[in-house]
Amino acid sequence: MAYLDEVRLTCPACGRTGTAVFVVGVGPNTKAGEGPAYVTLKDAGGWAVEETSAHPFFAGRLTCAGCGAEVLKRP
Repeated sequence: MAYLDEVRLTCPACGRTGTAVFVVGVGPNTKAGEGPAYVTLKDAGGWAVEETSAHPFFAGRLTCAGCGAEVLKRP
């Protein structure tokens, strides 16, 4: 089973806002309290993407397309 996780982001430098959408997957053998099986980026919502790993977990950062400031970083 998978669901969409919409993350509302605001640029700390210029104040631009937007929503990034992640797909979060939970496997059939996932026990209560365990983390997801995968988290991938579905839609960057207009933010610039610098991805270092796409699967099973998104790693990288999203930056403002207007001013270049970092708005989200995930290891």
